Amino acid sequence: MKKNTELLKNSIWKIYFTDFTGMMSGKYVFMEEKLGVIGLDENGQAFSTIYPNPVINNTLNIIYAIDGKCNLTIYNVEGKAVYSNIISHNDELNKHSLDVANLQSGVYTLVIKGEKGTTSAKFIKK
Repeated sequence: MKKNTELLKNSIWKIYFTDFTGMMSGKYVFMEEKLGVIGLDENGQAFSTIYPNPVINNTLNIIYAIDGKCNLTIYNVEGKAVYSNIISHNDELNKHSLDVANLQSGVYTLVIKGEKGTTSAKFIKK
């Protein structure tokens, strides 16, 4: 089945090996799981995605497209900062895993602010 490349273009996928049969030129089997979509802002720049959403296992995975040193802040629904940390990556697309076990159940806004831009995403902690 041919997939629409426009729909796949800005998506984040996890692909994992599941089976192999034969010798070197055998059949390789992979499974794919769509994790999220990297959106584009009004300037065509990529911004973040988070998964899983809602967070059920206390680990929030963040994929973002801001290079260098960034301030990661989580705000509760009242606008109060409940978590803040400095993260640093130098890739076009970065992944950061965050333990949110100390957060109460609720809706939060994650903001990543760097020298080259700011991105935000809402998530639910169950």
